[in-house]
Amino acid sequence: MKTAIGIILMLLMCVSPLFAADAATKSIEFDSTVGSVQSEAVKISAGQIAKGLMIGLAAFGATAGIGSLVSSTTEGIARQPEAADELTAAMHAGIYACVGLVAGTIAVSFFF
Repeated sequence: MKTAIGIILMLLMCVSPLFAADAATKSIEFDSTVGSVQSEAVKISAGQIAKGLMIGLAAFGATAGIGSLVSSTTEGIARQPEAADELTAAMHAGIYACVGLVAGTIAVSFFF
């Protein structure tokens, strides 16, 4: 479990500078029809904030799911110690699904 959390945190740390660098390279344009200066960086920043929220909410949901899963598995093993192998295998499958959810969310964020 510590490995999965470490991988998620490492991915988030690697992705954040890429989004920041993308927003910093945009320039400011002058819109003569409205008579105001529109900042392309502000538009991109809103998208980056949305991406950050999307990834953060996916990570939060996965963390809550993993916590509930481990808690239920621990209770099940305490009640039926002979079924520990089956319960542990199901728990690992659920953890991998939660990690896949976060990884998929990060992958989707690259396309938008």
